[in-house]
Amino acid sequence: MVGSSHILLPKDYIEFAIKEDGLDIEYTGVDTLKENNIPSIRVEDNISDEIYEENGIEYTQILLEPNEDGKYEFDILSSYPRMNMKYRIKNINKDYIVHIDNFKVDGGVCKVQYNYKEDTVKQPDTGIIPFVTKLLLIVLIVIIVVGIIAYIKKRR
Repeated sequence: MVGSSHILLPKDYIEFAIKEDGLDIEYTGVDTLKENNIPSIRVEDNISDEIYEENGIEYTQILLEPNEDGKYEFDILSSYPRMNMKYRIKNINKDYIVHIDNFKVDGGVCKVQYNYKEDTVKQPDTGIIPFVTKLLLIVLIVIIVVGIIAYIKKRR
């Protein structure tokens, strides 16, 4: 393993999940997730004792394990109004904190791509062809087909 990946959940997200689940739990830092079962936040024993803090906001770190495809996944409540959680990638040389709100969410999925060899973090290219380009290609194909048919008829 070249490094580790963590999702960083802010205090207000954890409190939001507690309310969404109708629980009567007071937030007490890392121990909130370690000592309580909060159904909306599915974590096993991957909760780090280390708290990450940025701009006065406390984040609980959860170590992510890769799935069969080698991808790291974590579900966030879709009813949560903000994207203020973070993604942390640590390896021997770097410690990246990726601000998820800087990335586009498509279909409820926020994809972050880390290239270890190039040492870059980015959003994957989607490779979408604009509608106008598709329309022009269709028109071009129709013109070529009509031209070929006209040429064949003219030769006969």
